[in-house]
Formats: sequence, structure tokens, C-alpha cells
Amino acid sequence: MSNEAKKDIIGLQLLRAIAAFTVVGQHAGFEIWKSSHLENPIAIGSFGVDLFFVLSGLVMWISTRSTNPGRSSVGRFLTKRFLRITPLYWTITLGLAFLFMLVPSLSNTDQLANGHLWKSLLYFPQQNWPILIVGWTLSHELLFYLLFSLKLACKRGVYLVITSLLTFGLVGWLLPRDGSWEWYGLVFSPFQLEFLMGIACGWLYDRQKLPSVWFPLAAILVLGVTGSQIELSRWVLWGGIGAASCLVFLKLEDICRRVPSSFLVLGESSYALYLIHLPIVTVIARLVRGEQIGALHRWTALVGTVVVCEIVAVLLWKIFDEPVQTWIGNRLRKIF
Repeated sequence: MSNEAKKDIIGLQLLRAIAAFTVVGQHAGFEIWKSSHLENPIAIGSFGVDLFFVLSGLVMWISTRSTNPGRSSVGRFLTKRFLRITPLYWTITLGLAFLFMLVPSLSNTDQLANGHLWKSLLYFPQQNWPILIVGWTLSHELLFYLLFSLKLACKRGVYLVITSLLTFGLVGWLLPRDGSWEWYGLVFSPFQLEFLMGIACGWLYDRQKLPSVWFPLAAILVLGVTGSQIELSRWVLWGGIGAASCLVFLKLEDICRRVPSSFLVLGESSYALYLIHLPIVTVIARLVRGEQIGALHRWTALVGTVVVCEIVAVLLWKIFDEPVQTWIGNRLRKIF
């Protein structure tokens, strides 16, 4: 997320925190309840990923609204986006690879075979998960950045962006393929429609045409009730709720600005939380998993896991991610 968007729109920071915490809760619940006969009580983690995708579309639109088209704009945009997500992701991925090399039993599969490491580092789609599992979403993010850069390539590039996202998304939705053709699943994915939803939210915000807050709230209610009764496509259910949530928070920005600034740390550290939580969740879940563990202990473990993940994420953001991004930002300002 650009600094401009982060400083101007507090609601988006809060949404980033919500998205990250739902993903952490989903994964922690799944791992902790895995050995029981009970279902995961927090089964909305996919909403967090879809909300992140919608937010990406929204923020990219807002952060480039005053950018003049041209080659230099494209190069600057892609460089900044790549360097925003890569340092922390590579650091954690390499750390996990080194750990798997030392203690192979920590991995369920041979994570370092068949070029798995370099594919993970280069964000290539794979039949198996990347070494850092959540890296699969970064592959979609990078592809979106490439498509969105068309907006900065020429004056009417926005139409190329909209056409590309709409076409790729609809093809992926109507003509899905299994995991045997990884690149097809990456390019032709309904997730493209969620990025497009975010762009639409950004356009409405930019043109000051946000609907009444009751409209997106009603949409969330309708989608939630309908989704509980019939199976809706993921992008319709969670993408729609994500887009509606963005409209609500944008409309209530004045209220969001009253939130204590200390809470904004949750948004600032959300990327670190998203990347680091799964290794932590896996370790803690191994300690508390078991048939004899009661519901109270599982819930306690769930809350404790989320707290530990957030503490580690804030430390990781403050000690590594923020200083690295500040250094990169200073160097890029001298180049561009």
C-alpha cells in the first residue's frame, strides 16, 4: 500500500488488519482443531485473502490517480511494488528453506526438490504450495501489478486494465482448470474480478460518488444470508463482501479517524503478520493438538496463538520491514 493511501485513508489500514486477522484465525483454528471431531469454528479465512485482493485494486487506483502516463511511470510503479513485497517474503522463505534443510521432518514434503526454492522466490505458480504457503497470493498480486501498469503506459491504458481483468477473470470463472496447468490458473483466475472490484471502489471514492453506507451494509447482509443457504462462487461471496466492506469504511472515514493511533500499528504490521503467521501457527498447534484437549483449551490456544503471531509480526515490521522499506524508498527517490 502506498504511503499516500495509508496516511490519507485510515479505514483502509483498519481493513488490512481485519483481513490479516481473519486469515490468521482461519489457519490457527484449522490447525488447532485438526485432531478433533469438531469443525473449525473460524472458517472465514478465505475472506481475508479476497479482501486483500480488493484492497489492492482500490489502493493501486488511488495511489496512481495523479501519476502521468509514460515509460518512467511504469518502471517506477513496478519497481516500487516488487520491492515492497519481496524483501520480507524472501527473508522468511529463505529462513524456512534453511530450517527444512536442517530438520527435514518439519516439512510434509520434500520442499527443496525440483527447483521448488527458486520457483517460490520468483513467485512462479506451482502444483504444490510455495515454501512459504501464503506466497501463492503474492503471485496473483504481482500479475495484477503487471496488468495494472498498463494504466500508466498510455492515456487510455485504464481501458486495457479493465478489459484484461474482466476477460481473464470471466474465463477463469466459466472455464476453470485443475492444478495441472499452473500458469492457466494464475492468469485466468476469478481473483482478477476482485482486483477489478477494488478499482471500482477506488473510482467511486476518487469521483466522490460513494453510495450511502446503508447500500453496502445491505449488500453484506444479503450476500452473507444467501451464501449460508446456497453455494456462491468465491469471488461473488467473499469478493462482494470485501468490496462492500471497503465502501463502508471509505464512507465512515471520519469515524475511522477517531480510532487511537496505536491501533493503526495492526494495519502497518499486517503484511508481516500475513507472511509470518503460518510457521508460528504450525509450531504452536503441534503442542496443543490432541483428542483429549477440550474446547476451552482449544479456544485459549487459538487466542494465544493470534496474540503471539501479532507480537512477532509487530517486532518483525519494526525491526526489519519498516527500516528496509525506508532505506529502499530513499534510494528510489534518488533514481526516479
